[in-house]
Amino acid sequence: MIIQAGFDLQILARPLIVQAGKILPRLVVIRLDSEMQLDGVEVVSEGFSGSLEPHFDAILAALDP
Repeated sequence: MIIQAGFDLQILARPLIVQAGKILPRLVVIRLDSEMQLDGVEVVSEGFSGSLEPHFDAILAALDP
């Protein structure tokens, strides 16, 4: 798969975040190589905090199942 300009990367992470109709607060990393080809998608944390925490609700609202 080649990631082209404008490709919505949340489509790749969505199956790991939205499961059985529930939105899980997971931190997902999407890796791309130098040619913008997909190198991997994985959950790196079952939750997140820090500078993202104030934006938590807004981030998950965009993934409303």
